[in-house]
Amino acid sequence: MGNELCSQALKAFLQSLRESFDILPSEEGCVIVTPFLRSDNECVEIELIPQPNGGVKITDNCETIDYLFVNGLNISRSKELQRQIRRITKRFGVDLSGDEFVRLVNFGELGDAIHSFLGAVQEASYLIYRKVRRPPVTFDEQVEKFLIANDVAYDTEFKLQGKTREHIFRFYINERHQMLAEPLTATSYHAALVKAERLAYRWIDIRDLWPVHQKVAVIDDLDKRSEFWVGNPLNILLEYSNHVIRWSQNEELMMVLSRQNETK
Repeated sequence: MGNELCSQALKAFLQSLRESFDILPSEEGCVIVTPFLRSDNECVEIELIPQPNGGVKITDNCETIDYLFVNGLNISRSKELQRQIRRITKRFGVDLSGDEFVRLVNFGELGDAIHSFLGAVQEASYLIYRKVRRPPVTFDEQVEKFLIANDVAYDTEFKLQGKTREHIFRFYINERHQMLAEPLTATSYHAALVKAERLAYRWIDIRDLWPVHQKVAVIDDLDKRSEFWVGNPLNILLEYSNHVIRWSQNEELMMVLSRQNETK
């Protein structure tokens, strides 16, 4: 009886776990959205990209290092953090290419490779708990403080059903505006491109179902980050967003809201 109970419980758990994953198309392959969460409650995502030799590239698209950076852990400036990241990647058989976690495997190795890759991403993300001092204000928090300071009414974590899946948007500026505002920050051009493509997909997925909603991308272009929001990342956002607001010119957000008030 005991073995049968454990067998049924394991079967039910694996079925529930399987249903918790989501798959999204990407430009080069597909993105797996896992049920595993970082401390900011964002799902861990990895991208699979088929290779010409029949293998598969697994990548986190710089999300892990980006997450550590926005929470105050600058890997490039800390030899101790670099040592810990090298230890993690070596343990799980993952390579670090610039800011990108990556692994190249044969198709037959894919299952074990994904399992170990997720282990590396999660363990690296846990480095955030080793910080003693309070992390700096995130870009999302900066945008939220700006809205509060300007007496803008808003909702957070606003859900909308798209054609293929439900999406959660960081800010919904309500009342008469019906505006979705999504902050974007990045630590490299590649990370900016990936985030722009992801947001464009979300805009497209809700566009026909919710045409009344204004889609606004708020990009962190302060200091060296301005170098990342050029070329394709910026062009993609301009093409699929109603407005793209540079944080260095954040007063434009209030101007957009004011123009909307005048037209209603």
